[in-house]
Amino acid sequence: MNLFRPLVLFSILLAAGPTQAGKPGDATVEEPDKESGDQRIEIFDSSKAEALCKVKGKVCLKPSTGTESEGSEAAPVFKRRNSSSKTDWVVDVYGNLKKPALAGNAQFIFSDVQDSKASKTREVVGTYQATVKAGSSVAARIRLSTEEGFRAGRAYHAQIVQLIGGKELLLAEGDFQLK
Repeated sequence: MNLFRPLVLFSILLAAGPTQAGKPGDATVEEPDKESGDQRIEIFDSSKAEALCKVKGKVCLKPSTGTESEGSEAAPVFKRRNSSSKTDWVVDVYGNLKKPALAGNAQFIFSDVQDSKASKTREVVGTYQATVKAGSSVAARIRLSTEEGFRAGRAYHAQIVQLIGGKELLLAEGDFQLK
């Protein structure tokens, strides 16, 4: 009798299910809470993304607040402006998507390039999730922290993906290095 009661409760919860489940892309995009100063990802106007990142399926990264870039646009190297500082690297991510994103959640996934299996086995250094608008480009500002595992002298692979119908859809990807 003790086992019967939890099973009944569990079956009631399963039968109830989500009442407002929609199809992928039906999401209402809300503006992020900008009051928190420790925000790791911020989505912003993507109108410049295709102009700044011309290759479809490519993630282009640019330095942001407190971060500088050296090297080429194809293989950027980001360093903190104050070399003795232990602050985060802040980068702007522009994705020129190979397939249009649906309105809803997108994941920004970062894996270590030097570990060749990391990207395929989903051994990630950082993953950030944000709500994006439907379209062929996306732009975001991301704070990469040593507390989360990012290290100077390492190269990283960035991916923008959406989970649609239980499958991962790769929208854009690119590489960069931290110094």
